[in-house]
Amino acid sequence: MKTAGLWLMLLIGFACFSISYQYVLDSVTCFDKPCPSGTTNCKKQSKSTADKRRLQIKITCLDEFDSSLKEYHYEEASALDPHTHYQSTSFQSAQFQPYRRTEPENYYYGGEDFL
Repeated sequence: MKTAGLWLMLLIGFACFSISYQYVLDSVTCFDKPCPSGTTNCKKQSKSTADKRRLQIKITCLDEFDSSLKEYHYEEASALDPHTHYQSTSFQSAQFQPYRRTEPENYYYGGEDFL
């Protein structure tokens, strides 16, 4: 009877653990941005805004034929001199993470934020 109770507790514990985390297989990233499956290469373009105080950044997830699968557009503050015009294009291979665990988005324990 004690063995059956122990197995039941282990099963319940495993079920609770597996519900609270999400496992992602074959995640692909380009310059730390998630990309769809089929992504093999990455392109990052950066250029100064008209006032030269910020950088416009575009990250593109590319397939094996260099077709765009997904794009990210954002701006960030420029660390360069305000009179400097900057433009750059970088390429890299997609980064594959075969197995990773993501944290749950909203997990509360006893009314307090647990994570």
